[in-house]
Amino acid sequence: MKTPNASHDWFTTFAAAAGVPAPAKADGVSLLPGLTKSGMQPKSLVYVEYFNNGKSPDFAEFHPSHRSKKRNQMQLIRLDDLVGVRYDIQGHADDFEIYNVEKDPQQTKNLAKEPGMDKLQQQMKDKVLQVRMPDAQAARPYDNELVPAVAVANTKPGLAWKAFNGNFGWVPQVVNLTPSAEGQAAKPDAAVAKDKNKGALYFEGYLKVPADGTYMFTLTTHKGAVLRLHEALVIDADYGYAANSEKQGKINLKAGLHPIKLYSLKGTTAQPQLVLQWEGPGVAKAQIPASAFVRDSQ
Repeated sequence: MKTPNASHDWFTTFAAAAGVPAPAKADGVSLLPGLTKSGMQPKSLVYVEYFNNGKSPDFAEFHPSHRSKKRNQMQLIRLDDLVGVRYDIQGHADDFEIYNVEKDPQQTKNLAKEPGMDKLQQQMKDKVLQVRMPDAQAARPYDNELVPAVAVANTKPGLAWKAFNGNFGWVPQVVNLTPSAEGQAAKPDAAVAKDKNKGALYFEGYLKVPADGTYMFTLTTHKGAVLRLHEALVIDADYGYAANSEKQGKINLKAGLHPIKLYSLKGTTAQPQLVLQWEGPGVAKAQIPASAFVRDSQ
C-alpha cells in the first residue's frame, strides 16, 4: 500500500474490518480499500505535533542538516507529496521546512525558499490550525492563534442533512453509510427526520463567524452528538454523555466561513432535541440563528 497514512487511521480501519462504522469522534480514514485493493482509497490527513526536549540523533543515515538538530516543539503536515516540518517552534509565524518526500525521501533539499512557495507556506500554516484543538495538558506555541476561515465562491442559506437508519452504539461516521432520507434545513434540527426509527443524523455546511475571537459552543441533545469545525473535534457529546445536558467546546476563530459537521443519534423519542448555541465577541449565549448557516450552492 503506497497511500500516505498515519497511526490515527488504524482505529477507523479496524472498525471497517469489523463491519461497523467508526465513531464520529475518531480521526482518520479506513485504509481497508488500499490494503485489500478493493474500492477507492480515501485520502488520509497526515498531521503530527509533538515535543521532545533534546536533539535529533547523530545517525550516519541522516542527512547532515538533520543530525543533532534541536527539537523541542515540532510539527509535521503532509500535502500530497510535500511535507512541511517545523523544529523548535517559537510561534506560528515560524516557517515550515518543505520537502518533496517522494523525490527526496532523505529530505536533503528544503524547498521553502524556492520561488512560488509562499502560497504553499501559508496553506500549511492555515491547515495546521484547522485540523487541531488545543490541549491544556500539552501546550503549544500556536494554541492562541485564530483558525483561518475558508473562501467559498457560491453559497445559499441553510445546511444539507442526511438521515441513516440503524441501531448504532455510538455517534457514527457516516461516510460509508447509505442515507434513508436527505434534504436541507435552515439550522440543525432533530425533527428533520420524520420517521422515528433508530439511527443517526448528519448536518453539513458552513458557519458564518461574525468577528475574530474566542467562541464557546454549547450542544444539548437527547442522546448523543459530535461537532466538528474544519477537521477539529470541538465537542464530543458521545461516550458517557448525560442526555439533555450541556456539553461545551471553545475555539479561536477568524471572521468568515468555517466548515461545520454535526453528527447526532436519532431515536424514537417523541420530542428529539438537538440545540447548538454559541457565544463570542459581541454575541451573548444563544442558539445559533439560521442566518449563520450556509451551504454550497451546487
